Amino acid sequence: MRTEVPDSDAGFVWDHWTRKVREDDLLAFENTAPGDNYTDIPEHLRRYRSDIFDDKYHRLDANGLSRTITAHLQKDGYWYIHPVKHRTLSVREAARIQTFPDHFRFAGFPTVRFKQVGNAVRPMLARAVAHSIRTAMQGEQLPGRALDGRSFRAPLIRWFRKNRRNFPWRSADTAWQFLVAEVCLHRTRAQQVAEIYPQLAELAPFPQKLLEHGQEFLDLTARWGLPSRFEKLLETARILVNRYDGAVPTNWQDLKSLPGVSDYVASAILCFGEQREAVLLDTNICRIIRRLTGNPKLGPWQARVELFERSGFKGPDTDWNYALLDLAASVCTVHSPKCSMCPVQKHCVRGRPSPNTVVTQRWLRKTEQW
Repeated sequence: MRTEVPDSDAGFVWDHWTRKVREDDLLAFENTAPGDNYTDIPEHLRRYRSDIFDDKYHRLDANGLSRTITAHLQKDGYWYIHPVKHRTLSVREAARIQTFPDHFRFAGFPTVRFKQVGNAVRPMLARAVAHSIRTAMQGEQLPGRALDGRSFRAPLIRWFRKNRRNFPWRSADTAWQFLVAEVCLHRTRAQQVAEIYPQLAELAPFPQKLLEHGQEFLDLTARWGLPSRFEKLLETARILVNRYDGAVPTNWQDLKSLPGVSDYVASAILCFGEQREAVLLDTNICRIIRRLTGNPKLGPWQARVELFERSGFKGPDTDWNYALLDLAASVCTVHSPKCSMCPVQKHCVRGRPSPNTVVTQRWLRKTEQW
Protein backbone atom coordinates (compact mmCIF):
# COMPACT_ATOMS: atom_id res chain seq x y z
CA MET A 1 0.00 0.00 0.00
CA ARG A 2 2.88 2.41 0.71
CA THR A 3 5.30 1.35 -2.04
CA GLU A 4 4.78 4.28 -4.41
CA VAL A 5 4.13 6.99 -1.83
CA PRO A 6 6.48 9.94 -2.60
CA ASP A 7 9.27 10.62 -0.11
CA SER A 8 7.71 14.00 0.59
CA ASP A 9 4.58 12.24 1.89
CA ALA A 10 6.36 9.47 3.79
CA GLY A 11 5.12 10.81 7.13
CA PHE A 12 1.51 11.27 6.03
CA VAL A 13 -1.55 9.11 5.46
CA TRP A 14 -3.93 11.21 3.40
CA ASP A 15 -7.74 11.03 3.61
CA HIS A 16 -7.54 9.27 6.97
CA TRP A 17 -10.42 11.01 8.68
CA THR A 18 -13.99 10.06 9.41
CA ARG A 19 -17.27 11.46 10.65
CA LYS A 20 -17.91 12.51 14.23
CA VAL A 21 -19.92 9.90 16.15
CA ARG A 22 -23.14 10.91 17.93
CA GLU A 23 -23.26 10.11 21.64
CA ASP A 24 -26.17 7.66 21.25
CA ASP A 25 -24.43 5.99 18.32
CA LEU A 26 -21.27 5.70 20.40
CA LEU A 27 -23.19 3.77 23.07
CA ALA A 28 -24.58 1.46 20.37
CA PHE A 29 -21.13 0.94 18.84
CA GLU A 30 -19.70 0.06 22.25
CA ASN A 31 -22.28 -2.74 22.54
CA THR A 32 -21.34 -4.50 19.28
CA ALA A 33 -18.85 -7.30 18.70
CA PRO A 34 -17.16 -8.26 15.38
CA GLY A 35 -19.82 -9.56 12.99
CA ASP A 36 -22.74 -8.03 14.93
CA ASN A 37 -25.59 -6.19 13.21
CA TYR A 38 -28.35 -3.85 14.37
CA THR A 39 -30.47 -6.65 15.85
CA ASP A 40 -27.59 -7.53 18.22
CA ILE A 41 -27.69 -4.10 19.86
CA PRO A 42 -29.70 -3.73 23.11
CA GLU A 43 -33.19 -2.60 22.21
CA HIS A 44 -33.07 0.62 24.25
CA LEU A 45 -30.12 1.83 22.13
CA ARG A 46 -31.87 1.39 18.76
CA ARG A 47 -32.88 4.52 16.84
CA TYR A 48 -34.47 2.65 13.93
CA ARG A 49 -36.93 -0.16 13.36
CA SER A 50 -35.01 -3.43 13.66
CA ASP A 51 -37.32 -5.27 11.24
CA ILE A 52 -36.29 -2.91 8.41
CA PHE A 53 -32.79 -1.73 9.33
CA ASP A 54 -31.49 -5.09 10.52
CA ASP A 55 -28.15 -4.69 8.73
CA LYS A 56 -27.13 -1.32 10.17
CA TYR A 57 -24.42 -0.93 12.81
CA HIS A 58 -22.38 -3.76 11.32
CA ARG A 59 -19.12 -4.26 13.18
CA LEU A 60 -16.42 -5.50 10.78
CA ASP A 61 -14.27 -8.49 11.73
CA ALA A 62 -10.52 -7.80 11.55
CA ASN A 63 -9.85 -11.49 10.81
CA GLY A 64 -12.68 -12.01 8.33
CA LEU A 65 -13.97 -10.64 5.06
CA SER A 66 -15.13 -7.06 4.94
CA ARG A 67 -18.67 -6.25 3.89
CA THR A 68 -18.56 -5.06 0.28
CA ILE A 69 -17.73 -1.35 0.11
CA THR A 70 -20.54 0.45 -1.74
CA ALA A 71 -21.41 4.07 -2.57
CA HIS A 72 -23.88 3.97 0.37
CA LEU A 73 -20.82 4.77 2.47
CA GLN A 74 -21.28 8.42 1.49
CA LYS A 75 -24.54 8.62 3.51
CA ASP A 76 -23.78 7.41 7.03
CA GLY A 77 -21.16 4.65 7.12
CA TYR A 78 -23.12 2.59 9.69
CA TRP A 79 -22.64 -0.51 7.56
CA TYR A 80 -18.93 -0.34 8.31
CA ILE A 81 -18.09 0.05 12.00
CA HIS A 82 -14.35 -0.20 12.66
CA PRO A 83 -13.31 -3.66 14.00
CA VAL A 84 -11.76 -2.17 17.18
CA LYS A 85 -12.58 1.52 17.45
CA HIS A 86 -16.07 2.86 18.07
CA ARG A 87 -16.50 4.76 14.81
CA THR A 88 -17.14 4.29 11.11
CA LEU A 89 -14.36 3.91 8.53
CA SER A 90 -12.21 6.73 7.21
CA VAL A 91 -11.91 7.39 3.48
CA ARG A 92 -8.42 5.84 3.48
CA GLU A 93 -9.51 2.72 5.38
CA ALA A 94 -12.33 2.15 2.89
CA ALA A 95 -9.88 2.77 0.05
CA ARG A 96 -7.46 0.18 1.44
CA ILE A 97 -10.24 -2.40 1.65
CA GLN A 98 -10.90 -1.58 -2.02
CA THR A 99 -7.14 -2.18 -2.60
CA PHE A 100 -6.31 1.40 -3.58
CA PRO A 101 -2.64 2.12 -2.78
CA ASP A 102 -1.92 5.03 -0.46
CA HIS A 103 -0.40 7.22 -3.19
CA PHE A 104 -3.83 7.36 -4.89
CA ARG A 105 -5.70 10.49 -3.86
CA PHE A 106 -9.42 11.30 -4.05
CA ALA A 107 -10.96 14.67 -4.91
CA GLY A 108 -14.00 16.69 -3.94
CA PHE A 109 -16.14 17.00 -0.83
CA PRO A 110 -15.95 14.22 1.79
CA THR A 111 -19.18 12.55 0.64
CA VAL A 112 -17.89 12.60 -2.95
CA ARG A 113 -14.68 10.86 -1.90
CA PHE A 114 -16.60 8.13 -0.11
CA LYS A 115 -18.76 7.71 -3.22
CA GLN A 116 -15.69 7.45 -5.48
CA VAL A 117 -14.29 4.67 -3.31
CA GLY A 118 -17.60 2.80 -3.17
CA ASN A 119 -18.31 2.99 -6.90
CA ALA A 120 -14.82 1.96 -7.98
CA VAL A 121 -13.75 -1.38 -9.40
CA ARG A 122 -11.04 -2.65 -7.07
CA PRO A 123 -7.59 -2.08 -8.63
CA MET A 124 -6.32 -5.53 -7.64
CA LEU A 125 -9.44 -7.12 -9.14
CA ALA A 126 -8.93 -5.16 -12.37
CA ARG A 127 -5.29 -6.27 -12.45
CA ALA A 128 -6.22 -9.95 -11.92
CA VAL A 129 -8.85 -9.82 -14.69
CA ALA A 130 -6.44 -8.10 -17.10
CA HIS A 131 -3.71 -10.61 -16.30
CA SER A 132 -6.03 -13.56 -16.97
CA ILE A 133 -7.20 -12.06 -20.27
CA ARG A 134 -3.64 -11.43 -21.41
CA THR A 135 -2.60 -14.94 -20.39
CA ALA A 136 -5.51 -16.46 -22.36
CA MET A 137 -4.79 -14.33 -25.45
CA GLN A 138 -1.10 -15.28 -25.43
CA GLY A 139 -1.85 -18.96 -24.85
CA GLU A 140 0.29 -19.07 -21.72
CA GLN A 141 -0.19 -21.55 -18.88
CA LEU A 142 0.38 -20.35 -15.37
CA PRO A 143 3.06 -22.46 -13.62
CA GLY A 144 1.69 -25.17 -11.37
CA ARG A 145 -1.95 -24.46 -12.27
CA ALA A 146 -4.34 -27.07 -13.65
CA LEU A 147 -6.31 -24.90 -16.06
CA ASP A 148 -8.61 -27.80 -16.86
CA GLY A 149 -10.17 -28.81 -13.53
CA ARG A 150 -11.40 -32.13 -14.95
CA SER A 151 -7.85 -33.39 -15.58
CA PHE A 152 -7.07 -32.81 -11.90
CA ARG A 153 -10.33 -33.87 -10.29
CA ALA A 154 -10.85 -37.16 -12.11
CA PRO A 155 -7.71 -39.02 -10.91
CA LEU A 156 -8.13 -37.61 -7.39
CA ILE A 157 -11.70 -38.90 -7.09
CA ARG A 158 -10.74 -42.30 -8.54
CA TRP A 159 -8.01 -42.59 -5.91
CA PHE A 160 -10.40 -41.49 -3.17
CA ARG A 161 -13.00 -44.15 -4.01
CA LYS A 162 -10.38 -46.85 -3.54
CA ASN A 163 -8.64 -45.37 -0.50
CA ARG A 164 -11.28 -43.43 1.40
CA ARG A 165 -11.31 -43.50 5.19
CA ASN A 166 -14.67 -44.70 6.54
CA PHE A 167 -15.19 -42.71 9.70
CA PRO A 168 -18.60 -43.04 11.44
CA TRP A 169 -19.46 -39.31 11.20
CA ARG A 170 -19.16 -39.42 7.41
CA SER A 171 -22.45 -41.30 7.30
CA ALA A 172 -24.19 -38.95 9.74
CA ASP A 173 -27.77 -37.92 8.96
CA THR A 174 -27.95 -34.38 10.33
CA ALA A 175 -25.97 -31.14 10.24
CA TRP A 176 -25.86 -31.26 14.07
CA GLN A 177 -23.97 -34.57 14.03
CA PHE A 178 -21.43 -33.09 11.62
CA LEU A 179 -21.11 -30.05 13.89
CA VAL A 180 -20.34 -32.27 16.88
CA ALA A 181 -17.79 -34.26 14.86
CA GLU A 182 -15.99 -31.16 13.56
CA VAL A 183 -15.71 -29.69 17.05
CA CYS A 184 -14.30 -32.98 18.34
CA LEU A 185 -11.81 -33.19 15.47
CA HIS A 186 -10.26 -29.83 16.29
CA ARG A 187 -6.65 -30.58 17.33
CA THR A 188 -7.52 -34.24 17.91
CA ARG A 189 -6.57 -37.20 15.71
CA ALA A 190 -9.44 -38.60 13.67
CA GLN A 191 -8.80 -42.14 14.90
CA GLN A 192 -9.16 -41.02 18.52
CA VAL A 193 -12.51 -39.39 17.75
CA ALA A 194 -13.66 -42.48 15.83
CA GLU A 195 -13.18 -44.65 18.91
CA ILE A 196 -15.86 -42.88 20.94
CA TYR A 197 -17.92 -41.07 18.31
CA PRO A 198 -20.72 -43.71 18.37
CA GLN A 199 -21.10 -43.04 22.12
CA LEU A 200 -21.18 -39.29 21.48
CA ALA A 201 -23.79 -39.67 18.76
CA GLU A 202 -25.97 -41.77 21.06
CA LEU A 203 -25.50 -39.39 23.98
CA ALA A 204 -26.27 -36.23 22.01
CA PRO A 205 -28.28 -37.01 18.84
CA PHE A 206 -29.58 -33.42 18.83
CA PRO A 207 -28.87 -30.18 20.79
CA GLN A 208 -31.51 -30.66 23.49
CA LYS A 209 -30.08 -34.08 24.39
CA LEU A 210 -26.60 -32.61 24.71
CA LEU A 211 -27.91 -30.10 27.25
CA GLU A 212 -29.55 -32.91 29.20
CA HIS A 213 -26.33 -34.97 29.24
CA GLY A 214 -23.81 -32.12 29.33
CA GLN A 215 -21.66 -33.42 32.19
CA GLU A 216 -21.52 -36.94 30.75
CA PHE A 217 -20.42 -35.42 27.46
CA LEU A 218 -17.67 -33.40 29.16
CA ASP A 219 -16.47 -36.47 31.08
CA LEU A 220 -16.37 -38.58 27.91
CA THR A 221 -14.27 -36.02 26.02
CA ALA A 222 -12.01 -35.06 28.95
CA ARG A 223 -9.30 -37.47 27.73
CA TRP A 224 -8.55 -35.17 24.79
CA GLY A 225 -7.95 -32.03 26.84
CA LEU A 226 -9.01 -28.58 25.57
CA PRO A 227 -12.22 -28.57 27.66
CA SER A 228 -13.09 -25.04 26.49
CA ARG A 229 -14.11 -26.25 23.03
CA PHE A 230 -16.68 -28.66 24.50
CA GLU A 231 -17.99 -25.99 26.84
CA LYS A 232 -18.46 -23.80 23.76
CA LEU A 233 -20.33 -26.67 22.12
CA LEU A 234 -22.71 -26.74 25.10
CA GLU A 235 -23.23 -22.99 24.68
CA THR A 236 -23.87 -23.55 20.96
CA ALA A 237 -26.50 -26.16 21.84
CA ARG A 238 -28.27 -23.62 24.10
CA ILE A 239 -28.27 -21.04 21.31
CA LEU A 240 -29.63 -23.55 18.79
CA VAL A 241 -32.44 -24.56 21.17
CA ASN A 242 -33.36 -21.01 22.18
CA ARG A 243 -32.84 -19.19 18.88
CA TYR A 244 -33.27 -21.78 16.14
CA ASP A 245 -35.73 -24.28 17.67
CA GLY A 246 -32.97 -26.86 17.92
CA ALA A 247 -32.01 -26.72 14.23
CA VAL A 248 -28.56 -25.91 12.86
CA PRO A 249 -28.56 -22.73 10.70
CA THR A 250 -28.19 -23.28 6.96
CA ASN A 251 -26.25 -20.13 6.09
CA TRP A 252 -22.57 -19.43 6.64
CA GLN A 253 -22.99 -16.16 8.54
CA ASP A 254 -25.28 -17.64 11.20
CA LEU A 255 -23.05 -20.69 11.56
CA LYS A 256 -19.97 -18.51 11.96
CA SER A 257 -21.67 -16.58 14.78
CA LEU A 258 -21.95 -19.73 16.93
CA PRO A 259 -19.37 -20.14 19.74
CA GLY A 260 -16.29 -22.02 18.63
CA VAL A 261 -17.41 -22.37 15.00
CA SER A 262 -14.51 -21.37 12.76
CA ASP A 263 -14.54 -20.59 9.03
CA TYR A 264 -13.53 -24.18 8.33
CA VAL A 265 -16.20 -25.73 10.59
CA ALA A 266 -18.96 -23.53 9.13
CA SER A 267 -17.98 -24.48 5.59
CA ALA A 268 -17.63 -28.17 6.52
CA ILE A 269 -21.15 -28.24 7.99
CA LEU A 270 -22.60 -26.71 4.82
CA CYS A 271 -20.68 -29.14 2.61
CA PHE A 272 -21.09 -32.39 4.53
CA GLY A 273 -24.33 -31.67 6.38
CA GLU A 274 -26.23 -29.68 3.73
CA GLN A 275 -24.61 -31.16 0.58
CA ARG A 276 -23.60 -27.71 -0.67
CA GLU A 277 -20.44 -26.72 -2.48
CA ALA A 278 -17.79 -25.17 -0.23
CA VAL A 279 -14.03 -24.76 -0.44
CA LEU A 280 -12.60 -26.13 2.82
CA LEU A 281 -9.26 -24.79 3.94
CA ASP A 282 -7.47 -26.11 7.00
CA THR A 283 -3.76 -26.62 7.66
CA ASN A 284 -3.68 -29.94 5.80
CA ILE A 285 -5.51 -28.81 2.66
CA CYS A 286 -3.47 -25.62 2.64
CA ARG A 287 -0.31 -27.76 2.63
CA ILE A 288 -1.56 -29.61 -0.46
CA ILE A 289 -2.31 -26.51 -2.51
CA ARG A 290 0.98 -24.85 -1.54
CA ARG A 291 2.88 -27.89 -2.75
CA LEU A 292 0.82 -28.09 -5.93
CA THR A 293 1.56 -24.47 -6.81
CA GLY A 294 5.09 -24.43 -5.44
CA ASN A 295 4.22 -21.34 -3.41
CA PRO A 296 4.82 -21.90 0.33
CA LYS A 297 3.52 -18.39 1.08
CA LEU A 298 0.19 -18.79 -0.70
CA GLY A 299 -2.41 -16.82 1.27
CA PRO A 300 -5.77 -18.30 2.33
CA TRP A 301 -7.95 -16.54 -0.25
CA GLN A 302 -5.51 -17.29 -3.07
CA ALA A 303 -5.54 -20.89 -1.89
CA ARG A 304 -9.35 -20.97 -2.06
CA VAL A 305 -9.31 -19.74 -5.64
CA GLU A 306 -6.66 -22.28 -6.64
CA LEU A 307 -8.66 -25.11 -5.06
CA PHE A 308 -11.90 -23.99 -6.68
CA GLU A 309 -10.27 -23.90 -10.12
CA ARG A 310 -9.13 -27.50 -9.68
CA SER A 311 -12.48 -28.81 -8.42
CA GLY A 312 -13.86 -29.39 -11.94
CA PHE A 313 -17.40 -29.20 -13.25
CA LYS A 314 -19.00 -30.53 -10.05
CA GLY A 315 -17.19 -27.98 -7.92
CA PRO A 316 -15.95 -28.42 -4.32
CA ASP A 317 -18.54 -30.97 -3.26
CA THR A 318 -18.47 -33.63 -0.52
CA ASP A 319 -16.33 -36.15 -2.43
CA TRP A 320 -13.87 -33.44 -3.44
CA ASN A 321 -13.28 -32.25 0.11
CA TYR A 322 -13.11 -35.71 1.65
CA ALA A 323 -10.63 -36.68 -1.07
CA LEU A 324 -8.35 -33.76 -0.19
CA LEU A 325 -8.55 -34.53 3.54
CA ASP A 326 -7.69 -38.20 2.94
CA LEU A 327 -4.90 -37.31 0.52
CA ALA A 328 -3.35 -35.01 3.13
CA ALA A 329 -3.59 -37.72 5.82
CA SER A 330 -2.15 -40.66 3.88
CA VAL A 331 -0.09 -39.33 0.95
CA CYS A 332 0.66 -35.59 1.12
CA THR A 333 1.80 -35.80 4.74
CA VAL A 334 3.74 -33.17 6.65
CA HIS A 335 6.94 -35.19 6.69
CA SER A 336 8.13 -37.51 3.90
CA PRO A 337 5.17 -37.15 1.52
CA LYS A 338 4.63 -40.20 -0.72
CA CYS A 339 4.80 -38.31 -4.01
CA SER A 340 5.18 -41.46 -6.13
CA MET A 341 1.76 -42.65 -4.83
CA CYS A 342 0.00 -39.33 -5.39
CA PRO A 343 -2.83 -39.45 -7.97
CA VAL A 344 -2.20 -35.81 -8.98
CA GLN A 345 1.59 -35.91 -9.01
CA LYS A 346 1.86 -34.64 -12.58
CA HIS A 347 0.03 -31.45 -11.56
CA CYS A 348 2.31 -30.79 -8.58
CA VAL A 349 5.36 -28.53 -8.67
CA ARG A 350 6.95 -30.31 -5.72
CA GLY A 351 6.04 -33.85 -6.75
CA ARG A 352 7.16 -33.59 -10.40
CA PRO A 353 10.78 -32.40 -10.58
CA SER A 354 11.96 -30.50 -13.63
CA PRO A 355 14.90 -28.17 -14.33
CA ASN A 356 12.62 -25.17 -13.75
CA THR A 357 11.26 -26.35 -10.39
CA VAL A 358 14.29 -27.77 -8.56
CA VAL A 359 15.11 -24.44 -6.93
CA THR A 360 11.45 -23.91 -6.02
CA GLN A 361 11.23 -27.35 -4.42
CA ARG A 362 14.35 -26.77 -2.33
CA TRP A 363 12.90 -23.46 -1.15
CA LEU A 364 9.58 -25.15 -0.35
CA ARG A 365 11.22 -27.94 1.67
CA LYS A 366 13.39 -25.48 3.60
CA THR A 367 10.36 -23.30 4.37
CA GLU A 368 8.40 -26.32 5.64
CA GLN A 369 11.34 -27.25 7.88
CA TRP A 370 11.36 -23.74 9.32
